[in-house]
Amino acid sequence: MRSPEATRQKILLIAAEEIHYRGFKATSLADILASAEISKGALYHHFKNKIELGYAVMEEVFMPMFNQPWQQAYEHEDPLGVIAEIIRQMPQNVDEHTLESGCPMINMCNEMSTVDEGFRQRIETLFEAFVNKLAQEMPRSGLREDVNPLHAAMFILASMQGSVMIIKGCRCRETFQILSDELAQYVLGLRSQESKANAKKIILKPFVCPAVQLSERFK
Repeated sequence: MRSPEATRQKILLIAAEEIHYRGFKATSLADILASAEISKGALYHHFKNKIELGYAVMEEVFMPMFNQPWQQAYEHEDPLGVIAEIIRQMPQNVDEHTLESGCPMINMCNEMSTVDEGFRQRIETLFEAFVNKLAQEMPRSGLREDVNPLHAAMFILASMQGSVMIIKGCRCRETFQILSDELAQYVLGLRSQESKANAKKIILKPFVCPAVQLSERFK
C-alpha cells in the first residue's frame, strides 16, 4: 500500500508534468487523476482544489528545479565563470520537447501572474531570491568597478527569460546557442582585468536541464 506522502509526491510530479506540457489552465484535474491512476478522493485528501495543487507544484517542484543548476556556481570560487559555462552549455542539455515547452517557471509566470495573485507572489519571490543570491555571490569572481551586482543579476535573469521565450517560439537549438553564447560573454565581461587574467578553466559537474525530467513521459 502506498503511503500518503508517497501518493502526494506522485500527484505533485504528475501535475508538474501535465502543467509543463499543457499549461496550467489547459490541465484538468481529470488529466492528473488519469495519469496518476488515483481516485478523486485521494487527490482531494491532499489538495482542496486545483489552485492549491498549482501552488504546491510551484513551491515543491518548479522552484527547486529552477534553482538546481546554479548551485554549483554558488559553491565555486569563480561563480561568474561557472554561471557563464552553465549558460553556454544549456542548449545542449535540453531535449526537443523542452525546446518546445520552455521553462516551467517562466511559462507559469507568463500564464498566471496576471490572473492570480498567489502565483504572482510566488514567482516574484523566486526571481527576487535568484537575483539577490547571484548579486551576493558574483563579487567573489572579481568585478569591474563600474558593475552594480544587483543590476547585472537582474539583466542576466531577464536575458535568460527572454531567450527561453524566443526559443519556445522558433524551436531552434542553433538560435538558442547563439543567444546563450552572447549572454555567457556578457557574464564573463563583468570581471575585472585582473580577474580575467587569473581565471582558470571551468569544468562543470555533469548536469541536465531539470525541465527535461518533466518531458520524459511525453516523448
